[in-house]
Amino acid sequence: MTGCRHRYRGTRAGSPPVAAQASVSAAAPPVAPAREPPIDRYEVMLDIPPKPGKPAPEPSESVLAPFRVWVNQESPMQKKTPEWRSYPAKEGASIELAPDGKWRCLLNPVRIRGKYEETRKLDFWAVSRTLRCSSDGWATYVEGLVSAQYDETGKREHAEPPAAMYLKDIVGGVPRSTVVVLEVQPETGQKKP
Repeated sequence: MTGCRHRYRGTRAGSPPVAAQASVSAAAPPVAPAREPPIDRYEVMLDIPPKPGKPAPEPSESVLAPFRVWVNQESPMQKKTPEWRSYPAKEGASIELAPDGKWRCLLNPVRIRGKYEETRKLDFWAVSRTLRCSSDGWATYVEGLVSAQYDETGKREHAEPPAAMYLKDIVGGVPRSTVVVLEVQPETGQKKP
């Protein structure tokens, strides 16, 4: 499932989704005190526990494919040409944005869920990863989610489209627009701009 949602710290996970565009106006209230960014941990979950005495299946290396992020400051235009940056599946990362702006972004490690058939045979792996951005010290944030599905052998069956977040800011009286995109790393042989 691809999407973006806005989440207030401490609310239920079922908050309704909103548009992927977030903005900060010049008349915004004072910035809340900085909080710890909401970093998730790498985890593998199974729908059904393994049979007694049998080891739990582990996802293959192909299921742990990297995701990549693209950051482009659209206005005023940045001097450096933006490039895709890949991030290992098990690691979280802080995404580099212009340091003089209010926005900060982080990439969480993947979450993997093993889905089983009725016969208790592993059917597929569902992999998801989130990118979170905040302009108020992590009191609130917007979140982009991208997922992919792999068969039991680790062959990719499906990958959701990229999630894009448009971050608006005012720096030194000048409006700034930055786009941050999260996607599953294309497989070898696939062409991607």
